[in-house]
Amino acid sequence: MRPRTLKFHWLGVTGSVLLAIALAGCGGGATEPGPLSNRPPAVVSEMPAQALAADGIVTLDVSAYFRDPDGDVLTYSATTDDSTVVKIYVFEAEVTIVAKNRGRPWVSVTTLTVRATDPGGLYAEQGAGVTLEAGDVGFRDEFDSEDSSTWQIRHAGTEVIGGALRLTSHVAGAPGQANRGLKETLIDWEIRARIALRQDSAAVRIVANTGQPIVRAWALEIGPGVLVDGNESSYRLLGLLGPVDWQVLGAGNSARLGKVFEDFVEVRFFQRDGRLVVTVEGEPLHDALIELDYGVVTVGLWVVPLGDATGRSALFEWVEVTGDVVLQG
Repeated sequence: MRPRTLKFHWLGVTGSVLLAIALAGCGGGATEPGPLSNRPPAVVSEMPAQALAADGIVTLDVSAYFRDPDGDVLTYSATTDDSTVVKIYVFEAEVTIVAKNRGRPWVSVTTLTVRATDPGGLYAEQGAGVTLEAGDVGFRDEFDSEDSSTWQIRHAGTEVIGGALRLTSHVAGAPGQANRGLKETLIDWEIRARIALRQDSAAVRIVANTGQPIVRAWALEIGPGVLVDGNESSYRLLGLLGPVDWQVLGAGNSARLGKVFEDFVEVRFFQRDGRLVVTVEGEPLHDALIELDYGVVTVGLWVVPLGDATGRSALFEWVEVTGDVVLQG
């Protein structure tokens, strides 16, 4: 750029001053620097793994684990791999984990994933393991000892044979019962068992007592030869309604249940979202809409003599009861 010459008169004297003016962007015009691009948040430290009691609570300030390089204010969200064992609450940068494992008799493990998001929608996330102690409300009994003190026995005798509980009815026309109470009510409960029969004039009944006056119990009964609406059934879904006797809510036949006289079969009987569901060896057999989400307070294993039969037996290789305990507060 050529310097400019400025002429002026001062007290009658003509002179000239050479002014050199440097202009930024000479030849292309002056421009301002453009704004920096938005950069995503970054993980600055690792979230620690968490170990909780079966009904424990822990709160993390997750802002310590993320930073935004542009100084933006971050928002946080959190999820878990298994919402059946923990519940997650997020308030600003605080993530609270509430354990729900009291209804499960084993250690449960899940992963907490936290996401930090900037105003432009860019994010960073990281996970941390969460381990929950075994619960004390649900149970799993593998009948590996002769001690049956946790069960209340009625109209029956018990013995452990080959790692299985043999329950034999002692009173004609009355079910032999082994009942076990829970420390607290379980909702969204599930009862699983491996069962076998040795006589064709008996049925196995798995009972979930609700402790309520309208529907006192639900039950799954497995056994042959019972007519329901003129059709032979190998399983019945029952309800103990008010002061009356058991009522059949649903019934059906399954070839898989034919194995119950040859070997053990695994059955699942559970209530969830207002439905009673039955599966045998993983195959869904029945899904009944009940619209009553009653919890379970006592679980029963019964052998039911059919007709005038006496001294009938059922075998239980193991039984497992799980569910959710109502969160307090």
